[in-house]
Amino acid sequence: MPKITLITNKSCLLHKIPPSKSKFLLYLILLKYIFQHLPITHLGDFIENSKICSILDYEIVRRRIWMNRYGLTSVEYEKIIHFSAQIAYPVEDTRLHIQHKLEDFFGFDQTIFWYADDHGNLRDPINYKLSDKALTDYLNEYHYYDLLHPTKNVNLFHEKKAIRLEELVASNQNDKSPFDRFLKEYGYHDEMVVALIHQDTFVGAIGMAQKNNSYKFTPKDSNTLQLLSDVIASVLLHQLKDKQEFNLLSDREMDVVHLLKKGWTNQAIASALHISVNTVKKHLQNIYEKYSVQNRTQLVQKL
Repeated sequence: MPKITLITNKSCLLHKIPPSKSKFLLYLILLKYIFQHLPITHLGDFIENSKICSILDYEIVRRRIWMNRYGLTSVEYEKIIHFSAQIAYPVEDTRLHIQHKLEDFFGFDQTIFWYADDHGNLRDPINYKLSDKALTDYLNEYHYYDLLHPTKNVNLFHEKKAIRLEELVASNQNDKSPFDRFLKEYGYHDEMVVALIHQDTFVGAIGMAQKNNSYKFTPKDSNTLQLLSDVIASVLLHQLKDKQEFNLLSDREMDVVHLLKKGWTNQAIASALHISVNTVKKHLQNIYEKYSVQNRTQLVQKL
């Protein structure tokens, strides 16, 4: 088997890789992003690490063993990779976009997406194809009885980010609970909750339900979502960070920052926005003051 080598050009990932390993190596590189929270834009830095070549064969074997413990096939890992790439695109409503993609890729078509704090308190739900009345009843009364509500299991969700209802309660016990009666009233027979935790920060949760005519959630479902949890949380955190930053700025200042982050000069920004260079400089000075920086280099680093 010829030695695997990687080129350092960031526009290309693979070079001179035996066909039998090329596809898995691509998984390896992309899973580095997914499982170790490495932004896609930094993959080149990962690839340029010269140690990778010498340990790659060992890493492939180790990853195969590690991946097998989740019971997922290569096709299912490929779905995870494609899903992760799709939700990374900036869109107007990140949460709704993620809910759409969860349905498209994995068939999870009844979801509620919440923001959450470190104590598991939920707020601002986005309802995707569930009954609005069911959500209202849940908020007004039945969330107290929901064993999968994050406030009841914060530590458990930190250990295992996707939990099915049957993992916490036997089916015969659940039949007697007010929450089970609530589920049955609206035609549901199963629930799963995914905690969105990135680097120990609890940022959100996705509740999922299955209709009576659908299968119950499986261990494979929870394994898939456990792997996706950190990716979704990272995307959500990035969105929240952008909103917090832009809330500081006026509309025109946001326009200036958008072009400045692309590396445009003051003259180019002025031409694009049909304002004078002096006006651009005034906007930049105001932005510097809001972010407590001295120049555009510091500003870009802070953004």
